[in-house]
Amino acid sequence: MEKEGHLAKATQPTDWVNSMVVALKGQKIRICIDPSDLNKAIKREHYPSKTVEEITTKISGAKVFSVLDAKSGYLQMKIDYEYSLLTTMNTPLGRYHWLKLPFGIKSAPEMYQRAMDDMLEGIEYAYAIMDDILIAARDVAHHDAVLRQVLDRAQSYNLKLNFDKVKIRKEEVPYVGHLISAHGLKPDPTKVEVMKNMPAPENKDDVRCFLGSVQYLAKFLPRLAEVEEPLRHLTKKDTVFHWDKAASDIFTFKSKNYVLSVDYYSKYIE
Repeated sequence: MEKEGHLAKATQPTDWVNSMVVALKGQKIRICIDPSDLNKAIKREHYPSKTVEEITTKISGAKVFSVLDAKSGYLQMKIDYEYSLLTTMNTPLGRYHWLKLPFGIKSAPEMYQRAMDDMLEGIEYAYAIMDDILIAARDVAHHDAVLRQVLDRAQSYNLKLNFDKVKIRKEEVPYVGHLISAHGLKPDPTKVEVMKNMPAPENKDDVRCFLGSVQYLAKFLPRLAEVEEPLRHLTKKDTVFHWDKAASDIFTFKSKNYVLSVDYYSKYIE
């Protein structure tokens, strides 16, 4: 990471020294900092985040889609040198400070979203949620014109893309945990499959895990709160957890079956 210009050896005294955190993402190691104390002193800009639902209200009539992925996310954002010293961290090899925006800084998501919005400003039918860019156009010619604008803008901002994740000129594309097409919005089938294969809960935490997973589908399931209520009751503090046949039937035949039987397309095309 030092060779790539993401961080540098700290050779001077610094006011802040953070702990290093090593996280696994798939088969890759991610180096982060634990800026617990630093975060208390950071003033957030409270830049608004985006949602898939917000974007889909703007793409009625779209039939051709592309998704682009910004490579390495935060690590494309440079930090001014004087501020980079605040990110100094202890490592087994000595102190290092970040030259690019590290994971762990509480204002990082807002800073990154603002930077992506600034890059796409003025380009209609192109949207970004963090490092995921969506292009939604009415036909191929329109799509290609928008795509060219986005690629030119990315080049001018020196934004590198992950071409392993690029999907161009598709009728349906995966986007932020959903599938988007001319028919509407629906959840990623792999996420629904995970819920389908969830084993019966053995304790309150397992029930909470299932309910939390299903909440992702709430916008597609108008009766979700009603169906969930018996299971939610099991998580209450003054309730003794007891998984009997009645609870199992509710879990299997009501909650799971309801989740799996719905037509998940949420229409946004008139």
